[in-house]
Amino acid sequence: MRHLKYLLVLYLLLVGAGCTGQMYMVKVDSINAGYESQKKNYILLPSNEGVNVNDLQFQEYSLYVKRALSRHGFKETTDFNSADVAIFLRYGISDPQVNPISSPRLVFPKIGAETSTFKASSYSSGRYSETYGSITKSTNLNTSLTDLSPPKPQPSYSRYLIIVCIDLDVYRQDKTMQQLWKTTVTSSGSSGDLREVFPILVAASDPYIGMNTGKQIEIHLNENDRRVKQIKGLE
Repeated sequence: MRHLKYLLVLYLLLVGAGCTGQMYMVKVDSINAGYESQKKNYILLPSNEGVNVNDLQFQEYSLYVKRALSRHGFKETTDFNSADVAIFLRYGISDPQVNPISSPRLVFPKIGAETSTFKASSYSSGRYSETYGSITKSTNLNTSLTDLSPPKPQPSYSRYLIIVCIDLDVYRQDKTMQQLWKTTVTSSGSSGDLREVFPILVAASDPYIGMNTGKQIEIHLNENDRRVKQIKGLE
C-alpha cells in the first residue's frame, strides 16, 4: 500500500512538471472570401517593409508558418509562375507600454482625543458659586509613518502576426491584389522577445488558417502545449 501511494505521488509530480510553463492569452481573427479556396500551391513572401526572403528572422518565422500551412494541405513552391496563391507574412512587436501608477502615499496614524467635563462649587462671602469647564487629552501619540510604495510597474508588449493569401491568377490578369483569406493574431504580455512568442502565435492560428471565425476568438495556450511543440518541429 505504501508503494502504491509513492507511485501515485510520483505520477502527480511528473504530470504537474509537464504542465508548468508560461501561459499566453492570444486573440485570433480569421476571415475568408466566403468559401474555402482549393488553391493550395503557394509562395511565401514577407510584407514587412525592408524585409526580403533572405532575412534570417523571416526565414525562422516562415518555417513555423509553413508547418501550420502544411497541416491544411498547402504545398510550397519557390517558383512564382507555378504558384496559385501568394501568402504574405507580416509580424511585429510594439514598444514597451507602462501603465501609470499613482504616487506613493504616506498614511499617518489617527490621533484621538479624550474630553472630560468638570463642575466645581465654592462658597465665599455667604454664597455658593459654580464653575464649569472641560479638559481635552490626546491619545495614541504614535508618530510612526506607513509607506505604501506601489510595486514597480512591469512593461507590456503587443505582439502580432498577420497572414494574407492573395489569388495569383487574378493578379496575373489585371494586377489586382484579391484576398482569398486573412488571419490576424495578436497577444499582449510582459515578454518583449518576439522570437519567444512567435511559435505561440502560429500555434494559436493553426486551426483557423484559411477559415472564417466570424469573430475574434480568445485562446489560452501554454508554451509547453503539444500544438506549440509541433509548430516548433519538436514533435
